[in-house]
Amino acid sequence: MEKQAPPPYNYEAQHMPMPMPMAVPAMNPYNQHASTSVDPIVRVAPMVTPLDKESTRMICPHCRVTIETTVEKNPSTMAWISSLILCLTVGYCGCCLIPFCMDDCHDVKHTCPSCGAFLGERRA
Repeated sequence: MEKQAPPPYNYEAQHMPMPMPMAVPAMNPYNQHASTSVDPIVRVAPMVTPLDKESTRMICPHCRVTIETTVEKNPSTMAWISSLILCLTVGYCGCCLIPFCMDDCHDVKHTCPSCGAFLGERRA
């Protein structure tokens, strides 16, 4: 049995017919007619209300009521670290309690008084 040489690489390109491109109309599944129009996409961005150190007037995204947020203030990590540094440098003379009296050293949590949902937090 004699072995035949493999066909040349351009063998298939010479003997195969070229496929003809076909245009297929786009069909809208809700409309049986061919459609060429594009339906616009409308996106509504949520309204963002900045949360401050004090209570904020806003519309609750959960219950859709206009409210004045309820705030809960807790000492932040910055207040504890500042207090520790003051205690180590100045000594314990009461000065280390100053960061706990400053509003800028508190984390503020905002909640809805109507439904009780958590709305956000402002960190110090």
